[in-house]
Amino acid sequence: FRAVFRVWTRARSQQARDWAIAKAPSGVFAMLPRRRTSDAVWRSQVKNASRGTAHAIEFGWDVRKCFEKVERGKLCRLAVDLGYPAPLLRVSVASYRWPRRLQFAGMVSRAIVAVSGIVAGGGYALWELLAYMFVAATRVTTSCPSADLSIFVDDLTVAVTAPTMEQVVELAALVGAHLRVEFEIELHMVFEDGKAYLIATSSCLLYTSDAADE
Repeated sequence: FRAVFRVWTRARSQQARDWAIAKAPSGVFAMLPRRRTSDAVWRSQVKNASRGTAHAIEFGWDVRKCFEKVERGKLCRLAVDLGYPAPLLRVSVASYRWPRRLQFAGMVSRAIVAVSGIVAGGGYALWELLAYMFVAATRVTTSCPSADLSIFVDDLTVAVTAPTMEQVVELAALVGAHLRVEFEIELHMVFEDGKAYLIATSSCLLYTSDAADE
C-alpha cells in the first residue's frame, strides 16, 4: 500500500476498532481487541463444569484462502447494514483495486489488479472480515444456542456438550451442517477439510462423529 494511505489508515484505525468492540460483544470473535485465543477454551471449560454434562465434542475448520474469498459487493452490503463506518469502507475497498507489481531479482512485473478479495495486510481487513462473517455466525449461534462457536480470523472452532453420546453427536452434526450452509453456500467461504480436527471425551464419540459426518 502507498505510504500516505498507510498513515491515513493508522490515524483512523480506532474508529474501526470501536465499531468492532461495540458490534460484536458476544465472545464469538476471538480476534477482537482485548480478546485472546484462550478465552474460548476457558469459557468452554466453565460452561462444561456448570452444566455437569458427561460428553463433549470439539471440532475446528480452517477457511481456505479466507481473505481472497471475500466478495467486495457483498462485504459492502453487509458492512453498511451493520453500521460499519462508511468512509473507511469506501476508501479501503477502493484501495484493493489499486494496481500492484511484483518485484524479484531486479525484475518488475506488469501492473496487476485484483478483481476479488481483500488484502490480509490491509489496515481494516480484520474488521471487514468480521463484518463479512457476522451475520453468518449470528445465524449459527441462534440456531444452535447451546453450542460454543469461536472464530479467530480464518479458524472456526465449535464445542458442544450433552448428557448422552447420541445427543452430543447429533448436536455436533447439526452445528456443522449450519456452518456449511452459512459459510460455504451463503458466503462461498470453503472449509479446508484437510486441516480440520475433532476431539472428544471418548474414542467412541470420534468414530460415531465420523460416521455422522459421512
